[in-house]
Amino acid sequence: MLTLSTDQFVGDNTVAELAVDTEQFDVGGLHAGSDTFLTAPIGGVYAISASICWSPDATGVRLLLLQVAHDDAGGGTGHRRPGVSSAAPVTGAPTCQTAQALLSMVAGDRVAARSLQTSGGTLLISSDAVLGGVDAGANLSMVWMGPAS
Repeated sequence: MLTLSTDQFVGDNTVAELAVDTEQFDVGGLHAGSDTFLTAPIGGVYAISASICWSPDATGVRLLLLQVAHDDAGGGTGHRRPGVSSAAPVTGAPTCQTAQALLSMVAGDRVAARSLQTSGGTLLISSDAVLGGVDAGANLSMVWMGPAS
């Protein structure tokens, strides 16, 4: 599981990759160095999850997307978005959301989390474990469930 070590600021109507840069644990060798994504070491079905908490702001919409990059046989890269969380902001409190997916992947597929917000200004994604009394912190995790049938 990867977490965010410092707060991340996201501008209005800007897609930003979640800068998860701290490895909490890595069972199975899914993470390499300072990468902000996880890589499937073997083919199979994976459970993927990402969570974020935005600073309080009552305007716009918040999105959290899981994005999978897949290298095809021709050397190109295709992208899939198997998990999306869309949330209206919470008034006077952090807006927290989770995106999850079960996905059949091949060895080498890479998963990242991306965010988007439309508040009209810049918002913070918290790296803190608690934000405004709410369990927070940003993370990205992936677990191999078994072979694809």
